[in-house]
Amino acid sequence: MNRQYNLIIGDFNIDLINSTNVELMTHLLPNYTQLVREETTDYHTLLDHAYTNMPSTNIQCYTSEAYFTDHKPILITIPRDDS
Repeated sequence: MNRQYNLIIGDFNIDLINSTNVELMTHLLPNYTQLVREETTDYHTLLDHAYTNMPSTNIQCYTSEAYFTDHKPILITIPRDDS
């Protein structure tokens, strides 16, 4: 069986530091897991999101520093399935 997984990444301009916004996004994307767990801007907000419907137990998500923007790059590693 061929299963399709999705990865939705972007600047949503919805700050997930605020728990009300977490509830909103959980309602809008009920079958997705938010991978980003730390601040994504220099202003201590979590505006950049990464959602997936793939099993996320082995997925790793990091942020880094960027010189030319106040947003931090999101780095995601997804294990390869060689089966």
